[in-house]
Amino acid sequence: MQKKSFGSIEKNNRPHDIKYGEAFYEDLIDSLFEGVSIIQDGIIIFANQSFLNLFGYKSVNEVVNKHIKELISSEDIESLDKFFSQLLIDKTSPYIFKGRFINNKGKKIWAEIHGNFFLYDNKPAGLISLQDITTTMQKENEVKQEHEELLHENINLRTSIKERFKFRNIIGKSSAMQEVYEQIMMASMNDANVLIVGESGTGKDLVAKAIHDMSARANKDFVPINSGAIPETLIESEFFGHVKGAFTGAIIDKHGLFYSANNGTLFLDEVGEICLNMQVKLLRAIETGEYMSIGDTKTKKANVRIIAATNRNLRELVKKGAMREDFYYRLVVIPITLPPLRDRKEDIPLLVDHFLSIYDKGKKHIMSPKIMDSLLHYNWPGNVRELHSVIQRYIAVGKVELFEQVEDKQDLQHQDQNNEIKDLKTAINDFEKQYITKILEINRWHKGKTASVLEIDAKTLYIKSKKLGII
Repeated sequence: MQKKSFGSIEKNNRPHDIKYGEAFYEDLIDSLFEGVSIIQDGIIIFANQSFLNLFGYKSVNEVVNKHIKELISSEDIESLDKFFSQLLIDKTSPYIFKGRFINNKGKKIWAEIHGNFFLYDNKPAGLISLQDITTTMQKENEVKQEHEELLHENINLRTSIKERFKFRNIIGKSSAMQEVYEQIMMASMNDANVLIVGESGTGKDLVAKAIHDMSARANKDFVPINSGAIPETLIESEFFGHVKGAFTGAIIDKHGLFYSANNGTLFLDEVGEICLNMQVKLLRAIETGEYMSIGDTKTKKANVRIIAATNRNLRELVKKGAMREDFYYRLVVIPITLPPLRDRKEDIPLLVDHFLSIYDKGKKHIMSPKIMDSLLHYNWPGNVRELHSVIQRYIAVGKVELFEQVEDKQDLQHQDQNNEIKDLKTAINDFEKQYITKILEINRWHKGKTASVLEIDAKTLYIKSKKLGII
C-alpha cells in the first residue's frame, strides 16, 4: 500500500485515521505537556493524551469524529470560526486563539490554542496545540473586575466632587483644591510616576497616600521615606538593602525600600535632597525594575510605583547640576501642584472645624469671629501644618498665637534686653545668630534647606551655628 508523509512521520493513507506509524512517535506525541489535535473540516481526527486529559476524556474514541464546536462554549464559537478561517487565508503564519471550552462534565475551562495550516490527504487541516490557562484568566478577570470597580468608584466621586469639602483625608472645597482632587483621581487610574510639588506643610503626603489608596495597588504596601533624613553613607542600603558582611556593621541581611514596596508604592518625600550618585542608581531601578543589594552579586526585581514630593524648584536644581535631567523627567510624568494655604483661605474655616473635631471632643472651645478673622488675615508661612499646630495650642492653652505675633514679641524682648551699645563684632555675631536661628525655625531646623536659603554650604552653616551657640 502506498504511504504518505505527515511531517517526518511515515503513515498509511487511511482517511480520518492517523493512529499509525511507529510506536515511538505515538509515545512522543502522547508525552507532550500540551494537548495536540488535528482538525479537518471542523472534525477532530487526532488527539493526544494531554488533549484528552484537558477535557476529561479517557479514550481517544470519545473525541475523534467530534466537531470541535461541541467542545467550545457558545460565547466563543464565532471567534473560533474566525481563527480557523484565518489559518486558511494565511497559510504561512501561526495564529493564537484564547477561548472558553467545555469539558466532559460541562465545566467551562479557558484554553489557549496555537494553530498552523498543513495538507492532509490533499485537503487543508489545522494542527493545533492547547494549553489550560484557566487559572491565569481567572486572575486577569479578578484584576479587571477590581479595575472596573475602581473606575466606577472614581466616576461616582467625579460626579459629586463639586459638592465635596473632604476628599479622603484632605480638607478643602476651594476651586484650587477641586482641581487637585481631579488630578488625584486621574493619577490613581494609571500606574505612571507622580511628582507632587508644594510648600512645606501643604499636605503632599496626604495626596500621595490618596493616590495609592485609590489605585489598583491599594491592597499592597505604601512605603513612605523622607529622602532628606537619610545620611548619604546609608542611602543606598536604605533603598536597596545589603547582605551580611557587606560593610562594617552589616551583621545581618537587610531588605531595602524597593523590596518592601514591591507591587506597591514608594513615596519619596523631599526627593530634591537625593545626591547625584544615588539618582543614577535610582533611575536604573525605576526604569528597569532591577536593583542589586550592597554586597550581593544577584540582581533583584521589583514592580514599584514612584510618587515623589518636593518643596524645592527641581527645574532650578537641574539647571544648577544638582539633579540629573533624566531623573527629573522620569519623576515628573504626572505633576501635581498643591496650593499654599494663603491662596485658598476659604478652606480655613473647614480646616479649623476639622482640627477642633479631632482635639476638642467635649466641644468646650468656641472659635470667636474675632479669632477666625485673625486666622483669615494671617499669611500662613507654615501652611496647613502651622494651622494644625495653632489649633492644638488653642485647645491646650485656650488662646491663639500666630507665628508672626510670637516672633514680634520675641523681637521686642530682644530689643529691650540689648539697648546697651556693643562693639561691631559682637553686634554682627548677635545679628548672625538671630538671623540664622530665624531661618532655621522657618525651615523647621532642616539644615540642608537653611543652607540653601542662606546660599552657603552645609559645612559652613554647621561651623557658624556651633560658633554662635545655636547648636
